Amino acid sequence: MGYHSAAPERRSPTATGSPRARAAATLAAAVLIGGILAAAALIPLLSGAGWTVNTAAGTVNTNLSDIDENRSLPLATTVTDRNGTPIAHLYDQRRYQADSADIADSAKAAIVAIEDRRFYDHDGVDLRGTARALTANLSSGGVAQGASTLDQQYIKNYLLLIEADDDDERTAATETSFARKLREMKMAIDLDRNYSKDEILTRYLNLVEFGHGAYGIA
Repeated sequence: MGYHSAAPERRSPTATGSPRARAAATLAAAVLIGGILAAAALIPLLSGAGWTVNTAAGTVNTNLSDIDENRSLPLATTVTDRNGTPIAHLYDQRRYQADSADIADSAKAAIVAIEDRRFYDHDGVDLRGTARALTANLSSGGVAQGASTLDQQYIKNYLLLIEADDDDERTAATETSFARKLREMKMAIDLDRNYSKDEILTRYLNLVEFGHGAYGIA
């Protein structure tokens, strides 16, 4: 089974205007869709309109700067004997840092194909996928289907694996709620504006868990 080389940096041919304008339009559409989802599924459960207004305002005001990007990824430490032969590996999260050049293009292409086929075309949030999720979620009355891009998955995993210091913060990072989803969307758009696609993909591949206690692709 072969994979094509990682796709080059590109944007949708229909995207016009500055990156800031595109990001603003994407956020506006995402908030609109998220608002429809929230109104359809959550309003019957609310005790008053104030909860909706305050939650929406707090979510939209969330920025990428709310993440402490100065925190280092937890890496495995290799213990060697005096001859340099590894004798032990110590870690909380078994992870070894890899630069973009050290990650095979086939691995990058495979992750994009599996997780986010429109990764190189959207601005952090895939409005097509979100619209599909809207239909499914309105039918179910809850969050039945996600539409998370690689950008959104990176934000969620960073908040869970790096930022969260206690169980309450870990729960908040993974809770099934429209408020969390909107916050995630806003931060994903900020991420896309601040980093190239290759930087985002490399960060993602160094961060997430790949199973059996292995974090990162290296």
